[in-house]
Amino acid sequence: MPKAVSTQPNSSPTKRSPTKPAYRRNVAGDFSVPHGTSRSSLPSDSQTRPSRTVASRPRDPSHGTTGNGRRILVFDNLPKGSSREALWLADDIFASTKGSRVGTSTPEFEFQPPQQIDHGQDDFPDMKDFEKALDEATIDKGLEQIPATPEPDNAHSTTAEKPLLRTEFLPFMFAAKAPRRLPLRCSNHPQCAKPTQGTSTKSGYFRCKQCFGHPLLCGACLVHSHRHSPFHWPEQWVDETHTSNKIPEFWNKSRPANYGYFKRISLLEVGLHVGLGHEGALCPMSHPRDYVDLTVLHKTGQHVARFRPCVCSGKELWEQLLEVDIWPSTQKRPKTGFTMEVLRHQRCLSLRSKTNLKEYYDTLVDLTSAAEDKASVPYAYDQLRVGYREHRALETHMRAGRPDATAPLAPGELCVACPSCPHPGVNLPHNWERDPLKQLRYAQFLSGDGNFKLQHLSKHSTSAQSSLFGDGGFWVPDSVFSRYLSSTSPAADEPKGQQRSACNTMAGDPGSSPESGKTFDVSGIFCVSCRHIFICPNGVVDLHKGEKYRYADACFAGPLNASYSAGLRYFVITYDIACKYGIKFKSRCCNKDCKFVLIPTPSGDINIIFCVNKFHQESHDDNCAAKNALDYTKYVGRTCGEGVETVWANMNWLRYSTREMGTGARIETLSDHFNDWNWQKTLAINSYAKAVESLDIVMQDLDELEASIGVETASKLRADYETAGGEQFLQDTAQLTWPSRKDLMTTMQEVDPTSTTLSAAFGTDGINVAQINLICKALVLETMQAKLCQRAHDLAILANPPTTLKDRVKRLMDMVKTALQEHHERLFDVAPQLEHLARAPASPAKDEILLPSRLSSEDILHYSLTTLRDTEDQLHVCHAYDIIRELRSALGRQSYWTRHVQAQPSSESTKTKGQSNLQASVACVRETAYAYKVCYDWLVNKSTHMAKKFGLRPLKATDLVLLSTWRKRKGYKRAKDRLPWIWTLRPVQFPGLSEDPFDDEVEVEQDEEVEETDMEMEAPDPESQSNSLEDVIENWRNEFVRLEFVHTLAAVERWTEEVDILKREMPATCRSLRHSALVWAQRANERGAKYAAEVQGVDWVAADPSVRGYIAYASRKFDLYARLTTDALRSFADVVGSDDWEDIWLSPREKDLVPDSGPILKSSD
Repeated sequence: MPKAVSTQPNSSPTKRSPTKPAYRRNVAGDFSVPHGTSRSSLPSDSQTRPSRTVASRPRDPSHGTTGNGRRILVFDNLPKGSSREALWLADDIFASTKGSRVGTSTPEFEFQPPQQIDHGQDDFPDMKDFEKALDEATIDKGLEQIPATPEPDNAHSTTAEKPLLRTEFLPFMFAAKAPRRLPLRCSNHPQCAKPTQGTSTKSGYFRCKQCFGHPLLCGACLVHSHRHSPFHWPEQWVDETHTSNKIPEFWNKSRPANYGYFKRISLLEVGLHVGLGHEGALCPMSHPRDYVDLTVLHKTGQHVARFRPCVCSGKELWEQLLEVDIWPSTQKRPKTGFTMEVLRHQRCLSLRSKTNLKEYYDTLVDLTSAAEDKASVPYAYDQLRVGYREHRALETHMRAGRPDATAPLAPGELCVACPSCPHPGVNLPHNWERDPLKQLRYAQFLSGDGNFKLQHLSKHSTSAQSSLFGDGGFWVPDSVFSRYLSSTSPAADEPKGQQRSACNTMAGDPGSSPESGKTFDVSGIFCVSCRHIFICPNGVVDLHKGEKYRYADACFAGPLNASYSAGLRYFVITYDIACKYGIKFKSRCCNKDCKFVLIPTPSGDINIIFCVNKFHQESHDDNCAAKNALDYTKYVGRTCGEGVETVWANMNWLRYSTREMGTGARIETLSDHFNDWNWQKTLAINSYAKAVESLDIVMQDLDELEASIGVETASKLRADYETAGGEQFLQDTAQLTWPSRKDLMTTMQEVDPTSTTLSAAFGTDGINVAQINLICKALVLETMQAKLCQRAHDLAILANPPTTLKDRVKRLMDMVKTALQEHHERLFDVAPQLEHLARAPASPAKDEILLPSRLSSEDILHYSLTTLRDTEDQLHVCHAYDIIRELRSALGRQSYWTRHVQAQPSSESTKTKGQSNLQASVACVRETAYAYKVCYDWLVNKSTHMAKKFGLRPLKATDLVLLSTWRKRKGYKRAKDRLPWIWTLRPVQFPGLSEDPFDDEVEVEQDEEVEETDMEMEAPDPESQSNSLEDVIENWRNEFVRLEFVHTLAAVERWTEEVDILKREMPATCRSLRHSALVWAQRANERGAKYAAEVQGVDWVAADPSVRGYIAYASRKFDLYARLTTDALRSFADVVGSDDWEDIWLSPREKDLVPDSGPILKSSD
């Protein structure tokens, strides 16, 4: 007999059964069969079987599918004038054995009796309805009888695909290898340039592919045109008459006809002399023999150029080279140099594509000579490595605004700081210390994490190479770090050796040591970033065999000291093991009795909260994670704490190159990448709009939840939320118990059809009992009629329905017919004025139940049925609540039997009693859901305000979630899916009604109806549960309602805090950028004033070029930060609105301030 299939995942009773739908196949599109073909005469499985890859023939997009993707069987070739017939196919019959679906949707429960439909309309019955109504074996059998549509032949396709290879370009590529025209002649002829005095040029014809148009030139013209482009690669035409390199004579006979080609040569071979000190011209006082041959690396390759130094200036050669942007390798007699362009080019490739210096140098060698004489290219990598380090370090000093690189460096002076973090005196309002919410708005967020990819190999050299950045970079100063390690011992609560903590299983545990530890002298790095994922200055340290507390202490100390000395007192630290790391942090680092006070706090007013970052919560047990979770901690907003992980995703590409470098070069390379990371973050800070949108969503969730559970329940839960700790976000296992199998089996056999919330909700005071009796029995009749329509629909779909199924539908039809007659008799007893409306009975499934709601408003007033009409509205609401209660009970039974069936051994081959009970529970869920759909549709059409007033909503398939399934999704966290509204809906009470309006006659009829209509199930369909099962379900519901409320309330608080934090960060970002612009303007003014004081009476035109260059660089920086500030102001104003932006910029206002410093945030210590 037909089976019912659950709507919930992993709840099918046939999951491990041999009768599971394992032979279903993916079928695309629709299938046309000749008109008049009976379902039983369709081809059998032996004749044809649809393939997984079969494609339907092209047809109108609307043919064979509905608007929501439902598939149908269309009977084609219909006689003229006849309507097209369609057979509805369930969505699930297109599922593969792995459970994939052709189309996905979230259908509501719909119903349409079988009838001829107009193809293309969108009123098909719901796919889930059809899927559950049909027997799976019948569906499979029908599919096997459908002939497969032949697969189209792509070879005869009329639309030829455009080829990816554009072969018409190849002739042009060959043409570029020869001169455009013959005979050869200089493009400047007859105005060719004259050779430079004292030099000789090579004869022949040349072209330069780096020059636009690459004209053909003679030697003199080529030299003249490249006075300012000395690092191009010209090509000389070589043939039988114009050749500079004779090949052996025995090859002459083998030369091809019309022999000739362009050969790359250097400008030095042509005769170019590059002048220094005179803007590219030769010094008139220099002699042709006063030249210097220099190997120069440019982005076009490695060149050997001949320079003529300036004699009249008296400057050293290295000075003259720097004036033309060539970085000399040494100051005394340099033989190698690098253009500034190639150094910047390499840095850009390193930052964006993580190209190491050796690979870049090999690329330059290939550009120099990819095939010929490659071995003769001088090796200049060692000089490039040293020169690149020096250039990178001095450029970092320039970006920091330091005119003197020999001056002592302040801690973190060379780093790009976060513009959004609070910096007193830079980006905070003048009255920020009096802000009552400064523990939220002006707290510094720090996140630490270790990386065991960025290692360093042990070197045989005993001399340690120091970093050129010194204490001004990202690494913790060596003086502080070495003193701290030598003065302290490992923490007492730190795991020893390979021991791990009880709640943490991640590799970041201090007891974890990476493999091959003896090979590396540095096993990784530990890094501290801020909330905005900026690497903190002096917040990085090298690790040696695992993360130790003292290494993390030194990293956090740098940012904490900087912020504390600036005036901040509130800090939030996230770390993957913060649950134990933060317990004795103050006693290790801040207390005066420490062996080494790493973070001096004279007044002891530092307040630190320690939390576990969100990703690493998964590695902690639920109790630990809930108490240390950011989602449930006040004054942290929506901080993730895992931002540093995104840094590692970018930096790990450097691991293979940096581990081979020297100690100093490795630190400088990583610091340069950290600086670039911070700068790119500076250009992309804006997340306010997303935060406001998310806040609106969670506030709406909270409002709907409070309206659903009621004001009294919400107030109690809110009061408990304020007093409870982190353990409130965990599930109370004492409330999540199950009844015994024996008790549940007993309740499955106990049918009490008279149990209804209508009897509990209504009484007789002031209400006509006859009217209540009439409406209640009409509602029961309405449910019976809906079930009859459904069974008739199922019967019409089945090809060969069993006789017992037909008999049951026939008996149910007789019951509905009798009930309709009795309904009219009761109606005319209550309202005899309607007796003239009596009509001949129609089909029981389609006969409309006559009630006041079926009449117009004028007729209701005419027949004086207003009171009866109001009673009908109220009873419909109570009937909907009654169905919701029954639906909860049915879902509870389904949850139990699902767990029971899944626990059965996979070798079970016969249908067990548990599977039968599960099918009965699933069928009950399905029928109850349909009953609610009918009731809700009536409320929407006839009394919309009543449905909205009492929180009734349309029922979707996603609402029918089992509490046990929802429990697995939640854990201690707030998942994306909300608890369905059917579980949060509170009971409704109408005043003045309490007694059961049903009489014995109705009870008997309803009992018979339940027995007859459960035609698919072996077990009976109970409509109520014993007190024990209902108590269990109610305990589960109450616990999950509580969990949903506290999680939602916490989410609202965090998003509210996030919006408040962002309102502080937006103006702080603008103020930081404005401050940087003003600082650069001040630096330029101070530099100019200082030079004017040192050299009095010197005109600005004759000023020192370095001073003028510094002021020009500062002016450029001022302009850059001024534009960034303007863009940020405009961007933030557009996001929040001009009026709101003005309020944000001026906050906190004087009226909102407090005289003292505000409440003190409790520390986790």
